[in-house]
Amino acid sequence: MKNKPAPIEKKPSKGLYLLIFAAGILIGAAAIYFLGNKKEPAPTVSTVKTVEQKPVSTFKKKRFTNPLADSPEYHEYDIRPVSDLSSIIQNRVDKQIAKGAANSISVYYRDLTNDQVIGINEKETFSPASLLKVPLLITVLKYAEQNPSTLKYPISYNSPSEQIYKAKGISDKSALIQGRSYTVDQLLEIMVVASDNEATILLLQFIDEVAPGFRHKVETDLKLETPNNLNYTDDYITVRRYSSFFRTLFNASYLSPEMSEKALSMLAETGYGNGIRQAIPTEIQISQKFGHRKIDETHHQYHHFAIVYHPTKPFLIGIMTKGKSPESLQSVIAAIANTIYIEVNRQSNQKASYLSRDVD
Repeated sequence: MKNKPAPIEKKPSKGLYLLIFAAGILIGAAAIYFLGNKKEPAPTVSTVKTVEQKPVSTFKKKRFTNPLADSPEYHEYDIRPVSDLSSIIQNRVDKQIAKGAANSISVYYRDLTNDQVIGINEKETFSPASLLKVPLLITVLKYAEQNPSTLKYPISYNSPSEQIYKAKGISDKSALIQGRSYTVDQLLEIMVVASDNEATILLLQFIDEVAPGFRHKVETDLKLETPNNLNYTDDYITVRRYSSFFRTLFNASYLSPEMSEKALSMLAETGYGNGIRQAIPTEIQISQKFGHRKIDETHHQYHHFAIVYHPTKPFLIGIMTKGKSPESLQSVIAAIANTIYIEVNRQSNQKASYLSRDVD
């Protein structure tokens, strides 16, 4: 029996090289064809894209929550109060009332770099209307902190629920499609960004079914006190009380930093372009929510709240109004917000001051 020659001594012919080369091309082509024609699996609840949640551990990762809490760059912010701002706001409010643009106006301003707070007519109560979507947003995200799978939970939208609400002056338009399922995360985004009432109803039903009493507990924590036998036209919330919802999100003092960031990022995507948004330069980011309540043809309430992310002096502003015309009230809000922004911007354009902790 002959021994096999050592492989190194046998040299393949040119024909063999060509054969191997051709086979490689065929295999590669087959792989490309297979991958190119491979069908993607149908989306499931587990594959629905949601807002990515990553630990917020450094300043540069934060976009909407308080940058002063743990930022090494706090010296970029002007911590001085804005001089004479209270009288400037009061003057603008008085002029709007005098010319009949609104019957009543409440304003709340809070400098988010220091303790300066200004309240004009801040004890008057209003009907919050669509503003109540923000405490519901906080409620669902609070529950999701304790139950991480919540945001991927699917909810079917089978038929409109708003016919029972139309008599109360709520719009019947919705972005939801009948017969389709939405995750809780998707419904939150639709509720906030599109101010969608059908999404709101589904989320209310969901949280009350899976965790009876949880929503009431959160509202109690937030000191949102709703009257018994509440009618949709009842006035029960002040501009100062409602502003606290935005403050808790900005400072991440109730929700985790991740969930606070998520909430404010949703509020930053709201497409509403009037009121405060109209008064602030487009390059300045804001997280906002507005509310409109029609009492009857000649009695309206219009409200708008926003965190304005001014580059050196972020601030919170809330304006609640009553009057005859929703268009007029929107203009009132825009005028007051513009007055505030101009003065804040004028005074903060000076060199920013430094905190004592900058000095070693």
